[in-house]
Amino acid sequence: MQDERLINLTGQTGIDQLPELLNAADCVVSNDSGPMHLAAALGRPLVTLFGPTAPERFGPYPPVAERQHVIRRADGDMSSITLEEVGEAVVSLL
Repeated sequence: MQDERLINLTGQTGIDQLPELLNAADCVVSNDSGPMHLAAALGRPLVTLFGPTAPERFGPYPPVAERQHVIRRADGDMSSITLEEVGEAVVSLL
């Protein structure tokens, strides 16, 4: 089932469009990556998914609890992060 409120632009945009896209998003869901750091710098509501890396060291900066939610598995296995868990985190920020 696809929700028309969600837009997946994977492979359809260039790096030069990224800041504008992130700034227009109501909430950004990202793994530990460059776009995550850019979304945090832009002050966007952000749900970040972490595997084996430590969010305390590599997470969104500046850390602002009111607009960021980090999901991490202690064993580093990101495949155990559920869609429901991510959805609840997004709703909590909106």
